[in-house]
Amino acid sequence: MKALRVLFSWAWRLAAAGAAHAVGVVLGGGLALALALTPPSFPQGAEFEPGVLSMVAASLVMAIGLAALASSLAGGFSKRWLILAAFAFVVNGLGTSIEAEAFTTLGGFWFGIVANLPASVLGAFAVASLFSAPSAEVAGYFSRWSPGRLTLRLVLALAAFPFAYFLFGMMIAPIVTPYYEEIDFLLVPPLTTLLQVLWLRSALFLAVSWPVIAAWSHSRTRLALALCVGHFTAVGLSGLIQASFLPAVMRWTHGVEILADSALYAALLVWLLYAPPAPKTALEGTEDEKAAALSAAR
Repeated sequence: MKALRVLFSWAWRLAAAGAAHAVGVVLGGGLALALALTPPSFPQGAEFEPGVLSMVAASLVMAIGLAALASSLAGGFSKRWLILAAFAFVVNGLGTSIEAEAFTTLGGFWFGIVANLPASVLGAFAVASLFSAPSAEVAGYFSRWSPGRLTLRLVLALAAFPFAYFLFGMMIAPIVTPYYEEIDFLLVPPLTTLLQVLWLRSALFLAVSWPVIAAWSHSRTRLALALCVGHFTAVGLSGLIQASFLPAVMRWTHGVEILADSALYAALLVWLLYAPPAPKTALEGTEDEKAAALSAAR
């Protein structure tokens, strides 16, 4: 019975958060049209008709990703809402628009960004409201690191996304490259453009993932899983659900690739940037004891 109650509790909250995100999608599309922004333009024979069901499913997927992050995200409501909204907008809205601009000829860059903003804000608001914080605050993140050590780890974290992307991208290249050659609106950008896009997305992803890590109140393993789910849903799954214009082989292949990217990227971020808070008793000791406890936490 307890398991059923927990399942029901998560189900209705996720449904409510998914509905809030879906409402934001509708409002965002209306706002983009009201601003006379040009939507993506699909060539004949590749009409994009995602439908209501696929849009709702994508919104539910986004709610699942945000809920995984919110489950152990400490702090006040406003802080948690801001962290989740920034994550959703940057990883899903901005990141996807940048990738579409580089890998397709569809256009609609600003339309996609504006259209995703209300969904990110409303979806994050619902998740932050429905999935309560486990504790009021997690203090002292920066005190756990020396400035030099943290700077070095941030530089390495910046390289984590390009590393994961290239590693798994090379594995699937033989499968997906023929489709890029056959489908008119898909393209493979020059290496210089690809590298610029990768480093830009990496910087953006790090900027919104780091606050999650700093405010995390649970274990290292749970953080890695939450970041993996959050990135996978926002980077790939929510979009692939609606990408009916792509062949099924491409959607499945890219889905597996993005899942692998997200898992490795999350693991690297946690390994590099997560330092558990020192025990309270240790922090109440002498200065030498505090230093020893913080060193052990790193």
